[in-house]
Amino acid sequence: MLSKTVKIAIFAVLAVLLVFLLGGIFSFDVSFLISSWQTYVVIFLYLFWRLVKAVEENRGE
Repeated sequence: MLSKTVKIAIFAVLAVLLVFLLGGIFSFDVSFLISSWQTYVVIFLYLFWRLVKAVEENRGE
């Protein structure tokens, strides 16, 4: 059984890869590419925050 932290880390990696793939498929112009990079940063920061929260929860148990 995988721990909650490992599951969230795997989900984060898969989500970022999916966003990169979709961004690569649909990035036809520079303005969209720039806005998609901002999206990547926001998603990465959110997933990193979730990972930190999960680690804190596991330490509390």
